[in-house]
Amino acid sequence: MENENVITNEKVKVPMSRSTKRRIFFWCATAIPFALFALFYVYVVMQSFINAFRIYTYKVGEVGWDIKFAGLDNFAKVITMLRTGDNWMMITNSIRLGLLKICIGTFVSMIFSYYVYKKLLFSGFFRVVLFMPSIISGLIMVLLFRYVANDVYKVVFNQQLGLLSNPKTTYGTILVYVLWLGFASEILMYTSAMGGINESIVESAQIDGVNVVQEMVFITMPMIYPTVVTFIVAQLAAMFTDQMSLYTFYGSGAPGDVITVGYMLYRDTLSSGKVPNRPWNEVLNTGVLSYAELTAFGLMISVVMVPLTFLIRNLLERFGPSAD
Repeated sequence: MENENVITNEKVKVPMSRSTKRRIFFWCATAIPFALFALFYVYVVMQSFINAFRIYTYKVGEVGWDIKFAGLDNFAKVITMLRTGDNWMMITNSIRLGLLKICIGTFVSMIFSYYVYKKLLFSGFFRVVLFMPSIISGLIMVLLFRYVANDVYKVVFNQQLGLLSNPKTTYGTILVYVLWLGFASEILMYTSAMGGINESIVESAQIDGVNVVQEMVFITMPMIYPTVVTFIVAQLAAMFTDQMSLYTFYGSGAPGDVITVGYMLYRDTLSSGKVPNRPWNEVLNTGVLSYAELTAFGLMISVVMVPLTFLIRNLLERFGPSAD
C-alpha cells in the first residue's frame, strides 16, 4: 500500500503561556476593586459636584423634577445657615474634636500600645478594656455608657444630674467615649508596627543602658512614625465628617452646643428625605438643608481640607523623627 499524507483541518491547541495566565488573573483580581472605586468614589464625587450647582423642584402635575442651574445659590444658603443662630458652634466643635483626637488620642494610644507591646503589668486587662468597643455592638456600648455616666454617676456621687444630662459636662463626657472608641484600631496598628521592630536594635540599646522611657522616645517612636503619620492624616481628613457618635446617643435631637458638622450632615441627609413635598433647593425654618445644599457644604469643606491635609502630611514627613 502506498503511504498517503493525510491533511486534516483540525486546529492544534496551543497551551496558554504562564505570563498570559498571570495577566488574566491580575485583571480579574483587580476588576472588582476598580469597579467599587469607580462606583462608590468617582461616581459619588462627580455626582456630588454636579448636585452642588443644581436646583431641584417638583414638576407640577407630573412625576419627576425640574433641574436648573443654581450657580452659587446653594453655597450662599450654606453661608447664611452658618451665620444663623449658633450654627457656627458646630464648626468649632468639629475642629476641637479633631485636634483633641490628634493630640490626646494619638498620644494616649501610643502609650497604651507601648505598654501592651512590652507586656507590662495588667497589659492583658488593658487590651481587653480598650478593644471592648470594637467587639460589642455600638448601640449596646452607648446604652451601657449612658447608664454609667448618668444613673450610676448620680447614685455614687449623689448628684441630681448625670454627666450627659448636665450641659457643662455633656461634651467632655461624649469626648471621652469617642476617644475610648478610637483606641481599638490605633492600638492594633501601633502594636503591630512595634512588633515589626528588629529585636537586635532593642537588645543593643538595652545593653547600652537605655531605660523603658528612652526606648520608647528614641527607638520605638521613630520606627513606627510612618504609622503615626497615617493616623494623624486620616483623623485630619475626617475632621468635618466625624459625627462624634451623637446620632447614636441622641438620634436627631442632639443638643445644639455639642453638635458637629459630621452630625449635621448625617442628620440633615436623613431629614431632607423625610420632609414631604419639599423642594430640594429651599432651607426650612428648622435649619435642615436640602441634598443640593448639603453637597455644596461638603464641597466647601473639601476645598479647605484637601490642601490642608496634604500640607500637614508633608510637614510631618519632613520634620518628624527618622528611623535612621
